[in-house]
Amino acid sequence: REQIVDAAIDLFGQRGFRGTSVAAVAQHVGVTDAGVLYHFRTKDDLLVAVVERLSHAHWDAMQAGLSAGGLGSIRALGAWGAWMEANREYQALMVVLSAEHLNDDSVVNRYFTKRYGALLSGIAEAFRRAFADGDLRAGTDPPLEASQFVALLDELEELKMLARRVDALFSSPQMGETRALIVMHDGRIVAERYAQPYTRRTRFIGWSMSKTITGVLIGMLVADGKLKLDETPPIPNWQRPGDPRGAITLRYLLQMRSGLEDVETGHPAYDADTVRMLFLQGRDDMAKYAEAQPLESPPGRTFKYSTATAVILDDIAARVLTGDNPDPEVRRKAVDDYLKARLFTPLGMRSMVGEYDAAGTLVGGSMIYGTARDWARFGEFLRHDGEVDGVQLVPKSWIAFMESPSPRAPDYGGQLWLNRPSRTDRHVLFAQQGPRDLVSLVGHLGQYVLVSPSRHLVVVRLGKTDEEGRDPVVAVLGRVVALYPDED
Repeated sequence: REQIVDAAIDLFGQRGFRGTSVAAVAQHVGVTDAGVLYHFRTKDDLLVAVVERLSHAHWDAMQAGLSAGGLGSIRALGAWGAWMEANREYQALMVVLSAEHLNDDSVVNRYFTKRYGALLSGIAEAFRRAFADGDLRAGTDPPLEASQFVALLDELEELKMLARRVDALFSSPQMGETRALIVMHDGRIVAERYAQPYTRRTRFIGWSMSKTITGVLIGMLVADGKLKLDETPPIPNWQRPGDPRGAITLRYLLQMRSGLEDVETGHPAYDADTVRMLFLQGRDDMAKYAEAQPLESPPGRTFKYSTATAVILDDIAARVLTGDNPDPEVRRKAVDDYLKARLFTPLGMRSMVGEYDAAGTLVGGSMIYGTARDWARFGEFLRHDGEVDGVQLVPKSWIAFMESPSPRAPDYGGQLWLNRPSRTDRHVLFAQQGPRDLVSLVGHLGQYVLVSPSRHLVVVRLGKTDEEGRDPVVAVLGRVVALYPDED
């Protein structure tokens, strides 16, 4: 029986509850299906055993603390702290393994309420006695303020609401295909879930989320003194006397207002410059294709979202890092080494991989890959204004620039979407419900990394959702964000 529970914990963690069959558990243990069903009549019964195993140690510790004389004793306070730490991990695991079971009638919810409802009632009564008797005196260092403890009593319901929202992203047909979901609050993962066959080791394509990494790359080069925000970047064809593209500045490129002619999406798809650049006539030297486009409006005047613009920015990075060396391998290595040394390695984003074209230019408008956890780490980096472990990797002023509205698009900053009204019919996020400080990486087919400093929150959603399904996905992500109030 214990071996079966051990196997279930392993497999639920890898595949999720829904993706794990009784047969898989049996095979993991080396018994027949009937051997599993002899001990557990259903998979739900097995899940309850898993929950009980995971909660058993800190449940016993808390019960021992309460019986040791109430919360006025040092021993009880220590048990309470240990229980709280273990319970946070347990609750996060519950969201991952059994979100679809946390409804009012499920066997898991009945078990959860029976066990933890009694526990919370006991803790509440012990706290009331301790305060009434004066046992919690100054100097005893209680683990929680009274107001914090009162909030804790709502934790079970909040967990169920989060679980339902997470489950909706995975199970509702409206959502398309959600492949990975991470919610981080105060720097801790409070929910993480994957659809089969994806795991925490899977590298997911960022699509246009890659643009924000390009934006940070340019910010580092500006901080290094290699580029200037309000000067024409070092693109030889634009610097010829009389070329009107010489008026394009780095700021205009970052804010998607270069004025260059560009068709981001087309019907059919091959009518779009994005497709022509990435896959057709421009694929071997994407920057050359993008930089050759004429102006269609004066630089700085009009917002026009453009993947080609990000590729131009990546070409600029390669030029300044190599001294304009045209050798593709030199260009590729220079940008790759710079990103790893200055960004990915300090952040622990070891999975990140960028694609390069035949000319050695990073395809940083769409083709950077990473695990869901590494995309979440990048979100945490933005939440902390470009700082990690006390080290400022990019100036705070640069992150502030990226998060400031463009003069021509109030819902867009510097290679980053903002949760602000667009003053057009464009609705990328959920500006009407806030928070106002929320920013987001947004990628093709429904990739999101939502970041809210005031709510201490990062939410990652990766998957495959067509355009018509994006609004329902964004709506549920907004409801996930709404579970966490402003803390600043």
